[in-house]
Amino acid sequence: MDDDGDKPTPPADLRPGGLALWAEVTEDFTLGPDEVGALREACRTVDELDDLRTALHGQPMTVSGSQGQPVAHPLLAEVRRHRETLAKLLDALALPAGDEDAGMTPAQKRAQRAAQQRWRDRQAVKKAGAGGAA
Repeated sequence: MDDDGDKPTPPADLRPGGLALWAEVTEDFTLGPDEVGALREACRTVDELDDLRTALHGQPMTVSGSQGQPVAHPLLAEVRRHRETLAKLLDALALPAGDEDAGMTPAQKRAQRAAQQRWRDRQAVKKAGAGGAA
């Protein structure tokens, strides 16, 4: 945290992309210690994604595999993994979206999805029962 205790200090190793995310989040939200850790890693992941995109710029999307066959450029898989990691880290922050007053925790989101699936399953059973009775 800063000396005034209001906002956490960004890690010194962040670059423009990571710093932009840090500033955006810390400007609008008060974070707990665990959330600051997730934000720190999310910002570093943004910077790593920028590095990967730079490395891929101008490269072919396929390279020769061990048998000479075309395979996806290995950095594409790294970009995908970094995007997944970033999504999980941002999800862990449970920041509100749009006009929401408070974000849901990942556990709350899973519970909500499970409840919605149960409701869809019940509706499907009712439809099947009604269709089978005719």
